Amino acid sequence: MPGYRIQMRDAAVGGAPALAVSGELDLASAPELSERLEEAILDTEGVFVIDLCELSFIDSSGIQVLLRAMGLLGREDRRLALVCPTGAVRRALELAGVGDVFVLYETRRDAARAFVPAED
Repeated sequence: MPGYRIQMRDAAVGGAPALAVSGELDLASAPELSERLEEAILDTEGVFVIDLCELSFIDSSGIQVLLRAMGLLGREDRRLALVCPTGAVRRALELAGVGDVFVLYETRRDAARAFVPAED
């Protein structure tokens, strides 16, 4: 059942386009997120943020979706940033050996501050 295990909404962070994801990201929900991310990436410019603050679970298929999104952005010299607080999802990324592959922020505020140009 689409949308049952995962919810997604547009949620800009510090002026950067973003998608907030909540629920469980697994084999059943990964295709839905992948499709939504591909559309969002094609329709935006600059850094893209995925907010995982309300995600309760991620498996290897979910991690693959995040890696694919990073690859799509990389083709256009764009960056992917993840808002991913300490907890089960961040641990899963670290255990999978990809925690240092992503640009991770603890909070939406931390991410927003990183996208604001420094004043001279």
